[in-house]
Amino acid sequence: MSGTELLTPDRYSRAKWKNGLGHTDQIAIYPENADLRKSDFLWRISTARIENSSDFSIFPDHDRNLIVLEGQGMRLTHTFPESDSADTVELPKLEPYEFPGDVPSRCELMGGPIQD
Repeated sequence: MSGTELLTPDRYSRAKWKNGLGHTDQIAIYPENADLRKSDFLWRISTARIENSSDFSIFPDHDRNLIVLEGQGMRLTHTFPESDSADTVELPKLEPYEFPGDVPSRCELMGGPIQD
């Protein structure tokens, strides 16, 4: 992409999550020919509706930034097998959160489906 471009929902591309448990609407990816399932992108922007508590897909070598846009929020539990520990954080609506994409993480919905 160069310059300014308006990205409207009719141009988003829908793809299955890497873990197969849902789908994402991809708004933009770079480079443009990158493949979500191969994780060969430098960055991407997407949105997803999460209907059920589930494990997150793993994205080695990528940091993830997450914002709950609609719904009551989620609890995100990160598991660290090397230290036999876990960390849980509550993510309310509109609170940005960053975490490493290679850490196993599980989402527990707080009061119903969300849009991130």
